[in-house]
Amino acid sequence: MFEVENALRGTKAATLSIDLPPPSTCTVAFEAGQRWLFAGTMAYEPSVRLDIGATGARLDENSVGRLVRLSDTALGLPKAYQACSTDDQCTALPYSCSMTAVNKASLPAARVHVFDGKRALRPETANCSDVDSSRNGVVPWPMCRASRCGSWMVAY
Repeated sequence: MFEVENALRGTKAATLSIDLPPPSTCTVAFEAGQRWLFAGTMAYEPSVRLDIGATGARLDENSVGRLVRLSDTALGLPKAYQACSTDDQCTALPYSCSMTAVNKASLPAARVHVFDGKRALRPETANCSDVDSSRNGVVPWPMCRASRCGSWMVAY
């Protein structure tokens, strides 16, 4: 039985019950009290444990387990542009060969700040021929963490 904190898609339920296959080297061994980005019960499916380490040392505003926030500090975005309380308030803002996320209501102002202020190239004009190979083809997604929108991806 999982307690759902944030559903990326699908369920709006507070809890989710999963029938696990018999234990084997192919199944994920979920244990009570662990936090997961749940994406399936088998080892080849992309479930990610979020509270790794005995002390949870990687739990901070820029990393959670294997999830890492892409740095956007060079953009100098005002804090208000990325303020959030839920994931659905955040939307992607691609720039140069990268991506960040901002509050949906601040998207027009954030675009002006980033592109008219010449802080970054518009993604359609940047030469990003090898950006997918550097990220193993993984596309980052917008997420709210520590009351701040950001673009997150799985770090390998």
